[in-house]
This record gives sequence, structure tokens and C-alpha cells, in this order.
Amino acid sequence: MTDNASTRFAIPLVDEDFQICDPQGLPEDEINACVNFLHSYFERKSDTFAGYQVNLNIDYTSLAPFLNFNINNVGDPFIESNYSINSRTMEQAVLSFFAELFHADDKDYWGYVASGGTEANMYGAFIGRETLAKEGCQPIAYYSEDTHYSVQKSLHILNVEQCQVNSNEFGQILVDELIDQIKKSDPEKHPPLLVINMGTTFKGAYDDLDAIIKALDKEGIHNRYIHIDAALGGLFLPFVEQLNRKNVPIFDFRKNIDSIGVSGHKVIGTPFPCAVFMSLKEKIVHQAKHIDYIETLDSTLAGSRNGMAPILLWYNIAVNGKDGFCKMADKMLEMSEYACERLSELGYNAWKNELGLSVIFDRPDKWIIRKWSLSTQGPYAHLFTMPHMNKAKIDRLCHDLKRARQGLSSKQKNKP
Repeated sequence: MTDNASTRFAIPLVDEDFQICDPQGLPEDEINACVNFLHSYFERKSDTFAGYQVNLNIDYTSLAPFLNFNINNVGDPFIESNYSINSRTMEQAVLSFFAELFHADDKDYWGYVASGGTEANMYGAFIGRETLAKEGCQPIAYYSEDTHYSVQKSLHILNVEQCQVNSNEFGQILVDELIDQIKKSDPEKHPPLLVINMGTTFKGAYDDLDAIIKALDKEGIHNRYIHIDAALGGLFLPFVEQLNRKNVPIFDFRKNIDSIGVSGHKVIGTPFPCAVFMSLKEKIVHQAKHIDYIETLDSTLAGSRNGMAPILLWYNIAVNGKDGFCKMADKMLEMSEYACERLSELGYNAWKNELGLSVIFDRPDKWIIRKWSLSTQGPYAHLFTMPHMNKAKIDRLCHDLKRARQGLSSKQKNKP
């Protein structure tokens, strides 16, 4: 790079000496240098990426030509629009797959591919608000302290009153406390909008949906809305169930729930965040508006929607199929058990929830957290055994953890 560009417009990357320049009319060699460095940087970071719920075992090379189109699924996924460069047919096929997975294929379902779990949860909360806020009622939203931070943010944006409920030590919402809080707030005037977790962000906990529904029914609280945040579990638990594992939580439309949000970039794996929102048409009470400009219904939360996401999801589902996802789920569980055993052997007080993919252990040295992209919470760290986490990578992480316990610094970490 030229000294002028490097000095005046340098934007340093974390832990790297190389600097990306301000992209204002750079010569081709500098553009290539920046792009090649960033590609190499991502490759190195992906090799030691253990703390977050994403699948890095992906290869969408064959779909690269689609990047040369401006694919926009603006509007309703089931109604054509004047914007003809869209992937609605693939989006509908993806939704059909999820409808079958969530036992809604024999029902009048509706959904769409959203930008991520936050949008899916916000849309669920929006539908819940519109459903419950009638005849002078003002809903109150309830969620556990282990719920993803975006839920609280979404409810604030939607101006929905909210109540955070304590969790047990494993990250599950305390059902008795939940019911007590709902009863205190007069559910006739303030019907509950519940956000139930199927795989919490840090501990990977599954809220006890059966116990919650049973308790609500017992108290006669029938005017309610239940949204399931199944960002991770939605593409994991259904296949664990097909493996005939014991004690698999059922969270889909076989239960009296109202909507589900599930991430696409987690278990399936996409190179950018995306999610699927799904509900039944009978649950959706707000009126979508017809927009002349695009000649379709404005029925989603976003306006323009990423038309590449359904293509990637469709492709991955087509490649893996149900058998592939079952094998993936089985391997992820096996690796979580293996990681828990290895960390325990090192004295790191490791534990995990039943059927969980999050392995929680004592917070290690900062250089290990940075090197392995670990997520932390207070005195704890965790890793998620997503499809790219195999025994070799777990062993390498444990090797670093062992060396850290021996008092070695980050500068010594790569020495034999």
C-alpha cells in the first residue's frame, strides 16, 4: 500500500498489524491487498471459532453467480410483486420445509425469511401486541433473565410493557414465579405476551413449555400469546426427536403456541444472519396494506428483504435433507458431551444442559477468549459444539487451556 493511503485512512483490525484503507478510489493492487488480507484473516479466525452459535461448515461457491443480481423479496412471500428479480419460489419452498418441521404443513400457515432472529422475535412480539391489545387491554410481555437481549430491545421499540422473570441455575424460566407475576398484573386487563426460549443464548436452556401451558390453563389464563424463540433449537430439536432421544422438548404447532422464530445462520449456516418467522394465518390479526409502488402486500416487518437468503437456505436444505440434519444433530450432541468430559478432566468445572450444545466452564485467560472467540458471562465462558467443532478442535482448545493453567502467557501459546 502507498504510505499516503495507509497513514491517512488506516482502520486497524483487532489483533492485527495490517490496516484496511478508506475505499476512496484505491488502485487495483491496494484493493486486492485489502481483500486478500481480509479473506486470510477470516480463515484464521474461523479455525479457532468456538463460542458462538453459527455453523462454519459451509460452502456456497456454486451460488457465487447470484451475487451479481440485486435479488429483493420485497413484500409478502406468497404474493408476486412488480419487482421481478426475486426468489419467492424458493422462499415458499423453504417455508414449506419449516411448516412440515414444525407440524404446520396441514394447517393454514404463513411466514417469511427475515433478516435475523431479532427481526423474527420482534415480529412475533408485534403480532402478539396486536392480538392482545383490544377492547382496552394492554398486554405485558414476560421473558426470563436468560432471554436474548434483543427481546427486551424489541419490546421497548414496540412500546410493550415488560416483566423479566428469574431463571433457575440451568437457565430455565421459573414457572411458578412467571404465573405469580402474571396474576399480580391482572391478566384480564393485561393479558400476557410470553417469549419462551428453546435454547438460551449462554446456557443453551430450554424453557418448560408444557409446564407453562399447564399452569396457564389451570389459572384460566386463556387470553395470551406465546412466541417461541427457537433461534438454535428450532433446527436442532426436531432432528433430535427423530433420533428417538429421550426428553426432547416439543415446542411447535402441536402445542397451543402462536408463533416461532428460528435462525438460518446457526445450524444450517449462511454467510450472513437470517431467520424464519412462522405462524398460522388465524393467529395474525393485523391487516397488511397493499402498496401500489410494489404491487403486493406489505405484510412483513422489513420493506426490502434479502432475496439471497432463501436461495442459500433452499440450497443447504436440498444438500443435507432430513437425514443430513439428523446426522448433524447427533454429531453436535456427541461433541458437546466430549467437550464437557475433556474440560472437566482439566479441572474447569464444565457442565451442560440435557440435550444442550452449550458447554459452560470457568472463564479462562483473556488471550484464550480472544483466540477462540469465546463468549463470556461473569466468571464463566462457554463454547457451542456447532457442526464445525470436532474432536481435533476441542483438543486444541483444551491444550491451550491446560497451558494457561500452567501460567503460560499468550506470547508463549504457540511454542511446542
